[in-house]
Amino acid sequence: MVRVRYSGDGKHFADSVCWTKEKKKDEAFEEFLNFDRPRNIKAVKIDMKQPRGYKYFGINHVASF
Repeated sequence: MVRVRYSGDGKHFADSVCWTKEKKKDEAFEEFLNFDRPRNIKAVKIDMKQPRGYKYFGINHVASF
């Protein structure tokens, strides 16, 4: 599961994408999570929980468009 939080001041965070389960069950996959609208931000946090059976999870690439 993953969620994305943002902050305009770098201290106080709000959810942009609430806890979401991944749609694919593969060991490696791409998933696109989008903000609901353009925002001016100083910081982004990506929180993850509930690893799969092989006990590893991570993020390889993050991009802004």
